[in-house]
Amino acid sequence: GANIGMFALHALNNKGAARVISVEPAYDTFSMLQKNAASHDNLTVIRAAVGNPPRGNQTNTAVLTTYTNCSGWASVQPRPDGDVLEDVVCFSRDLAKRATHNSEDAQLFDELAGGKMQATILRTCLAQTNRNGVLGRFSKLAESLVRLQARRILQSSQVEEVPLLSLDAILAMHVDDCDDVALLKVDVEGLEHQVLEGLTRRWERVKAVVCETHGGDDASDAVASKLRSAGKFDEVHVTTPIAHSKLRMVYAARHLM
Repeated sequence: GANIGMFALHALNNKGAARVISVEPAYDTFSMLQKNAASHDNLTVIRAAVGNPPRGNQTNTAVLTTYTNCSGWASVQPRPDGDVLEDVVCFSRDLAKRATHNSEDAQLFDELAGGKMQATILRTCLAQTNRNGVLGRFSKLAESLVRLQARRILQSSQVEEVPLLSLDAILAMHVDDCDDVALLKVDVEGLEHQVLEGLTRRWERVKAVVCETHGGDDASDAVASKLRSAGKFDEVHVTTPIAHSKLRMVYAARHLM
């Protein structure tokens, strides 16, 4: 789930990554990713969804659901609308609180366009909160406006057929057997466990994993269990970055020798 490549560019420009492979299925988003990657020879971009397709089939595809002006919600396995709405409200409330005390968080609205949340939703939320003079609190009116914006995005859904690859296939095509994968970042809006199921042969080469999940504790526990059992990672832990939401971040790492 590379989206437009912001994380990939950060890894290359600021973290000294030798090479990054970015995979993004949505056509319009991938076009922007290609443009952002054009000046980086060590950034490989692939248009595909990642999952656990049947082995031996060379023509696997998936149906991707996309949303107008909200590329971060695109998914092969869309979440229920109710879950999306609740997470939108939680995210907006959390950022609104922080933005009243931190100018950098206020600027995040513009930076999030094309990322995990439509910037318009967040601007509406904070503007309404400030007009009410309730800094750091989330009014019922602001919550209603956020839900309305989110419903409009959900109603804009459309589908497209995209190639479906496993992690095994991607590594076989683009990474030498003797090379390590310093970091595997997974952000696929609900298909996390299937993505990890598609890696069967080279877990020992993966040194760290960051995986975003959206199904509450059940989803994050399943991913954490997979990383412990199949990945044999020394450390696996889960955090809840946004209070009261179903969003979780799962981290796994090996001890450096």
